[in-house]
Amino acid sequence: MFLSKASGNVKRKSDQPDNSSKKLCVNDRMDVEIRMDSLPKHMIHLGDGLFTLVNSFLKETRVHIRVYSTDDKGILHPTKEGISLKPEVWSSLLTTLRTFPAREDPDAVSVIKKNVCIFNHTVDSEKCVSIQRLFQRKDSGFQLVPERILLKGEQITRLYTSYTRIFDHVKTCLLTYTLAERVRNEIKKYPDVGKDGTWILPKDLMN
Repeated sequence: MFLSKASGNVKRKSDQPDNSSKKLCVNDRMDVEIRMDSLPKHMIHLGDGLFTLVNSFLKETRVHIRVYSTDDKGILHPTKEGISLKPEVWSSLLTTLRTFPAREDPDAVSVIKKNVCIFNHTVDSEKCVSIQRLFQRKDSGFQLVPERILLKGEQITRLYTSYTRIFDHVKTCLLTYTLAERVRNEIKKYPDVGKDGTWILPKDLMN
């Protein structure tokens, strides 16, 4: 059995994702309408309504693997069926998936950076896996949370091949958004100069 160990008990979940996860937030700009014929560069279709994409939200960059639904106008909307990963976890996930023995070991399980689990659901010749988030409890144990996605066949292959394109956008986000936000927050700590030449102190320096 292929198993990377983590603290606590990790049990296999059922094949159907639990959609009772927390409120979904996948982008700062929720007003942007996305259609299949006009996907942004940071969003790649993996097949059957499944997409991988990069976004920055609340000063953090994440890679999503998520199911989208389409309304009667052809506009895509994110569902709760999916996972959101830090870039370093996403990179390790794809590396592990390449060597995951789905056909060789029916009970194969892998734990990645104590953050996500890969479970094997392969039947016959079609490779099928589920990826599910882990949560670390106060007692240092781990438990599975509802955030989960199922991938099979060509979806897994397309996820592999999306690496370079997604990674390029991750780098762009880290440089132009995350780093810029931190620099702006740091600059706010310093006094500014008004039109009359007087110094305007930040609120935290005035107290």
